[in-house]
Amino acid sequence: MSSSRAPTSVYIPQKPNFGNPYPPIRPLTRHPASNPRTTKPTLSTSKTKPLNKSQLTMTQKRKTTMGEVPPEVFEMLGEKLEKMIELKMENAKLQSESVVEKGNGNEELKFELDKTQNELRTATERLRGLSNEIETLSLEKNSMQSQLEIMKRTVETANYNCEMEKQLHTEAQFKLAQLVQQLEAAQGELECVKTELAKSEDKLLVSEKERRRLHNEVMELKGNVRVFCRVRPPMKRDGTAVDVIDENNTVIVKVTNYNGKVEKLRFGFDRAFGPSSTQEIIFEEISQLVQSSLDGYQTCIFAYGQTGSGKTYTMEGEEGKPGMIPLTVHQIFSTIEELKGVGWQFKVRVKYVEIYNNNIFDLLVESNESKKLTIKYIDGNVTLPEASVVNVDNGKDVDGLISIAVRNRSVAETKYNAHSSRSHSVFIMEIYGKNFSSNEQRFGGLTLVDLAGSEKVDEGVRGERLEETKNINVSLCALGTVIAAIANKEGHVPYRNSKLTELLQPCLGDESKTLMFVNISPDNEDVSESVSSLRFATKVNTCVIGTAKRHVK
Repeated sequence: MSSSRAPTSVYIPQKPNFGNPYPPIRPLTRHPASNPRTTKPTLSTSKTKPLNKSQLTMTQKRKTTMGEVPPEVFEMLGEKLEKMIELKMENAKLQSESVVEKGNGNEELKFELDKTQNELRTATERLRGLSNEIETLSLEKNSMQSQLEIMKRTVETANYNCEMEKQLHTEAQFKLAQLVQQLEAAQGELECVKTELAKSEDKLLVSEKERRRLHNEVMELKGNVRVFCRVRPPMKRDGTAVDVIDENNTVIVKVTNYNGKVEKLRFGFDRAFGPSSTQEIIFEEISQLVQSSLDGYQTCIFAYGQTGSGKTYTMEGEEGKPGMIPLTVHQIFSTIEELKGVGWQFKVRVKYVEIYNNNIFDLLVESNESKKLTIKYIDGNVTLPEASVVNVDNGKDVDGLISIAVRNRSVAETKYNAHSSRSHSVFIMEIYGKNFSSNEQRFGGLTLVDLAGSEKVDEGVRGERLEETKNINVSLCALGTVIAAIANKEGHVPYRNSKLTELLQPCLGDESKTLMFVNISPDNEDVSESVSSLRFATKVNTCVIGTAKRHVK
């Protein structure tokens, strides 16, 4: 009876294609044996359970978390999911019906059912994997969107900062351009000021030179002995008592009187030089006087002061710092070379002697061969006929003679100086010039004197040192007496009281232009000797020896 019934076909919808390698489910054909019998069996009332609440919640949650995914994707997934659910329910129903109707009678249907269940299980797993992948991609997308927003804000901030930097840069360039213009204007003004300052300095220098020239002329017309004061650098650490005011050539000495009060003594000279003055600066002041020796005048420069006050340094100098004697000699020969261009020819002769213990010795011969020299008067002129006379042609020749003289000069250690000069040295240069164009002849001369230092006789000094000190002080005292007699215009001037004043007689008479350096120490312990030297120099400055005569033919 059941065999006469045609098989009934049941359509099962195909599984959505998610890329599953398995073939789609084929429609199942019900076997005739599975047709319902006359007696209707009791069907199982069990039905496929619908999706529970947690499953629906998960589905909704996935839909919620994937809200950022394009809606077309979710619609497609939703349709496929509904079809899968329907397919699952249908398969479950068919399985139930098949089990009831078939029982264990048809292995083929069971195999197909197992296969279908496996495919359904696989599809479900793949669907779950796709859902998880979609959720992960959504999270990544949200993260990337957050990062994108941050990067956008960063770029916006960077753009803003860049704009601000551009604005600041533009402003800075504008300010820089203004500053450059101001700087250029200031530099232009500075150059103008420098030019004006240079002109003013030149005018001031010219005015100062003119003032000095006029002053020298006035002093020469008056016949005064000019006096320059030089203060050496301090050697002690107990302070100084001497100040120099360059503007008015004043020397101020601070002394303590008998009442214990500090007084300031002021001394004015033709020029005053402080401790920082160099040899070149000082020589510039006497260069005009030196030039006079080539013009037919007798000129004399001598240095006076206590032991250790810098007299020998001023006159002779030291290595790399030549003094007045070598600088004077080199200027004379330099000028002689210039005068050759206008027809002048000169002959120069040099003598170098010392006065030691009131006796005159030749410094250009070895000390063991030197004999006492005697002053002679020839035609009323003071001469030393026995002294060595050396013809010199240039400054180097004179430098060699100075070296010999320095080596032969009498020196000794004193309280104030380890190599103190114990004699007066006298450098004499005789200059004869003739112009072959005009036949004019000039007879000039230059005498440079480095006096021995004055000092008090200590109780412990004995023998040779005592004799030297006495003779030095006696000769300097005689010089002071001569100066006083000249200053007071006395009828008799005692030149022959010492060899020093007798030899310097031409320099202190009306035949010469004379300048004296008074060298002093600024140290507090030397203030008494410094004041004594300054007072003597002031007396010398008042001496009128008459207008110098020029010796020409």
